[in-house]
Parts: sequence; C-alpha cells; structure tokens
Amino acid sequence: MKRIALLAVAGFVAAGSAFAMAHADVLADLDTDGDGAVSQEELTVLLPDLTDEDFAAIDTSADGSVDLDELGAAIDAGLVTME
Repeated sequence: MKRIALLAVAGFVAAGSAFAMAHADVLADLDTDGDGAVSQEELTVLLPDLTDEDFAAIDTSADGSVDLDELGAAIDAGLVTME
C-alpha cells in the first residue's frame, strides 16, 4: 500500500505524548459530521487518491469508519504520514 500524506494536518506532529494527542486532533479535523470516527468519504475529501484498498488497510475493524485507535495505528505504522 502506498503511503498517504496528510499534508493539511502537518502542524499537529509533535514528540512524545503530544504525538498521541495529535492523533485525536487529526481525527477531530477529519470528522466533519462529529460522529467520533472518519468515514471513507470524509478521508477522501482530504486524500482524493485514497483507494478502497487504502481505506480497508486503515479500517482494521472493517466497520466502514476509522476511529482514534485505527488512525493512530495507521499513523504509527506509516500507512498515513503527516509531512
């Protein structure tokens, strides 16, 4: 899977425990409907090249949305990068 760059949220990258808080900030920015998770549609607005395969790799629970744990894991694994 290719790396996905979250250029629009690069300002949230920080060291140590602040990095974990950055995951929550990223989720909040992407969650435009306020349901606490990010749908493929919400993520695609920011990442227009996101494929179904990319989203499935991030959405490990396969419930159609990315929660804070999944987003954090994807960032930590380098599937989603903030450059």
